[in-house]
Amino acid sequence: MLTLGLRAHDFMISDDLEQLTQTIADNGVRVVQFANGISLPHLSQNGRGISAGLGLQVNQMMQAKKLQIGVLSSYINLI
Repeated sequence: MLTLGLRAHDFMISDDLEQLTQTIADNGVRVVQFANGISLPHLSQNGRGISAGLGLQVNQMMQAKKLQIGVLSSYINLI
């Protein structure tokens, strides 16, 4: 079975994790590529302020909507 995953930021919802996850689920998508710096620019300080707490919050919201992060990506150099 083939599973199609889409980039979460293509849904054009920034910094509203609840609305983002609901919109993704409403569109029948179950797997996403998730880039904190793009989907959550203010909450993650453009990807530079990623924390365990933010990760837990994203995970809980995704699980509540039965969504999976197939690719966790970053468009910045974390090193």
